[in-house]
Amino acid sequence: MSETRGTHPINTVHLVMGLVFAGLLGIWALVVTDRVPTDDLRWLIPLPLLFAGAAGLAAFAVGRLRNGRSAEAVASTESDDELDAEDYDYLDTLVEGDGPDEPTQVIDR
Repeated sequence: MSETRGTHPINTVHLVMGLVFAGLLGIWALVVTDRVPTDDLRWLIPLPLLFAGAAGLAAFAVGRLRNGRSAEAVASTESDDELDAEDYDYLDTLVEGDGPDEPTQVIDR
């Protein structure tokens, strides 16, 4: 059994979108409370996008380093999509109809 450390992988998309949402919400709160004039929005709006993008890149890089997978290691490993001889034998039985899943009948309406 594998040992778990109590952590889970970082979902980069969720992280980036959460930071963008939180940043835009913060800018909205600053504008509504009149702490920032609306003239400053042209440089304030891109800031959450830039920070979230930088955090996403950092999370992606840290996730790669934490897993110990470099680009060369990923490219050199075999693909999970490749089938071996046992898989082909099983697929042949399914095509012949002897497998556990019988083909379903299509009914035209």
